[in-house]
Amino acid sequence: MNNKKSRWPIFLILGLFWLSFLILLLISMNGTNDRFIYPLDDTYIHINIAENFSQHGVWGISQNSFSSLSSSLLWSSLLSLAFYIFGSNAIIPLVLTVILASLLLILVFKQFNARSIPPIFSFFGLFAILLFTPLLPLVFTGLEHVLHALLALLFINTSAIINQFINPVVPQNYLVAPAVMEDLKPPLFIHREENIAFNFKEEVGGAIGMHKYLWDTVYPYVGIGANIHYHFSKDFYDLYDSYYQGILDFFNTTSLKNKTKMLTSSGCAYYIGHHVLPDLPATKKTIQGYPIYLHELPEGPAPLRLVYDVIEVKSFDERIEGFFQDDFDPLASALVEKGYETVKNIAVTNGDRVEKRTEYQGEGHYSVTNTFPALLVISGNYSPGWKAWDNGKKCDIFRVNLVSKGVFLPPGQHEVKVEYLPKSFTIGLWISAVSWFMILSVLIASFFYKRNKSS
Repeated sequence: MNNKKSRWPIFLILGLFWLSFLILLLISMNGTNDRFIYPLDDTYIHINIAENFSQHGVWGISQNSFSSLSSSLLWSSLLSLAFYIFGSNAIIPLVLTVILASLLLILVFKQFNARSIPPIFSFFGLFAILLFTPLLPLVFTGLEHVLHALLALLFINTSAIINQFINPVVPQNYLVAPAVMEDLKPPLFIHREENIAFNFKEEVGGAIGMHKYLWDTVYPYVGIGANIHYHFSKDFYDLYDSYYQGILDFFNTTSLKNKTKMLTSSGCAYYIGHHVLPDLPATKKTIQGYPIYLHELPEGPAPLRLVYDVIEVKSFDERIEGFFQDDFDPLASALVEKGYETVKNIAVTNGDRVEKRTEYQGEGHYSVTNTFPALLVISGNYSPGWKAWDNGKKCDIFRVNLVSKGVFLPPGQHEVKVEYLPKSFTIGLWISAVSWFMILSVLIASFFYKRNKSS
């Protein structure tokens, strides 16, 4: 994004902005004997105060006495400085607003670039600012509003950067990577303990130290922006269905052996906690004077795999019991609520393959070739909101083992896409659309009613 080709949106938008400005300026001056006149008298109040302060040292609309009638001390002061340097000229407020508006567009473009937004989308975003915001009309007022907009944007950007020392749960774009990332190699799955000591905040130096510690140790779920996926870790909302809440309760109370099997079967690479666990190799790191241990888990089945043997279970207890049987191997078998016709006790043939095309939070695209009926197992927490398509046709997606998700595939070549799209989101979208339609209908009807009434 640093090459010159990626800068074409801002050059083109600035060209459109200046061209529009010049056209509107010529149109406005055409009816005033080639003199530019500001549309509001507020601008001339600023000009009078700036002239008197820069030339006579008196803050007011009269050079003889003080009178603070300015709506913006900063804007009047800026005009005073410009008048002191360049001399008193009524066109200076207009020149300043044009420069400030250009800087505002440049700053917005830099924010788009910082988030790796493609140039074409950056262009349309900047064009929308020109088209749908009153940027040009505000420029012609010669008032402080463009300056205020630029300062507000700078404040938001600066606050977000400073926020890394206060709140760890902010977009990764603004922040230095967490300290433990030098040992982790994302993308990967981890379990991060969420329990901390009662006096933890005091031990790490107060609120700022605590939040920095949580960020640097990828506390749930601050690592999502760094492509870290969490398993069996609660978030601070703690809004889970009864099934997943039961899984979390079981995980927190079961033995380390069972925890390890749950994590490795889900593709987890690390168990990160505040205490050393037996029989697991650990790397100790000290963050804010407080220890954190990165336990490396045994290599388990691949997060994305084909399984040829399914075992049907009817209840939560059956699923738990079956999963922890000594002869249950999640690499070769899978627990599902609905049985499918598969071929048992076979090995993956050389022609079978699974390839991850793309995978983001809430969606994935996979290419699969299988010679026998098989179950595609995808690690990641299953929820009823998941949808799946096989070669463009909608298909079933369901819970596999404890929390993974799966799609049954007949023999052949498949392009499988999964997406998290819960009904609540769809319902909310429809409610919003209907609400906007009703609002616009009322506004349009009101407009025509008033026009007909007046005529």
